[in-house]
Amino acid sequence: MRTISQKQFNELNDYLDYDGVDEEFLAKLHDATGITAKPYIAYSLYDENGDYVGNLNEELYDVLRCAGIDIRKE
Repeated sequence: MRTISQKQFNELNDYLDYDGVDEEFLAKLHDATGITAKPYIAYSLYDENGDYVGNLNEELYDVLRCAGIDIRKE
């Protein structure tokens, strides 16, 4: 299982809360998790294997769990 730090999760979640979904957020998400976004009605998100893991209408935590990404405590 891939992991990201609690700090990385907080940074992603804070960015999403304050700035919403934009190209910078999607780049940060991909760099930290390997998750790729593809535009649709809402961005559809796919893990590194190309498997669908959710969309950004869902909570970030739920999407990461579906992608098999754990948040490690620092």
